[in-house]
Amino acid sequence: MKYIKLIITFLACVFVLVVKAQESTSQNKFFEDGKSWLWAYYGYNNDGELEEHRYTETVIGDTVVEGRMAKKIMLGDSEGVPSNPLSYSIGYEEDGVIYNYGSHPENYDSICFYPLLDFNYNVGDSIFFNLIRTDEKY
Repeated sequence: MKYIKLIITFLACVFVLVVKAQESTSQNKFFEDGKSWLWAYYGYNNDGELEEHRYTETVIGDTVVEGRMAKKIMLGDSEGVPSNPLSYSIGYEEDGVIYNYGSHPENYDSICFYPLLDFNYNVGDSIFFNLIRTDEKY
């Protein structure tokens, strides 16, 4: 009986170690080298006509910005051909939130990391925030 308890305890420990080993240890689940996205958006041209714009972003490596380990993202055309001259953006992921480096959307004078995408939302969560400001008088 003593050996059966010892064997069961040993098997339980091995099982726990195997399960732990299968967890993803990558901090950057979104930003992996070589991963690429095709973006499309509509905007107005100089003639005031609405037109579609497409471009790609490809993660090409690591960089350090403001003391943070971030990812360097190369911009290209809709076929993935790098822009000429080369153009890059910087991003990093922390706790399921994707941050971009550049002019803050609400304060253009501020260059910083600002949240771009948040993967922590659950079904039923509201994505509409800051639509009604309580500090403004109507």
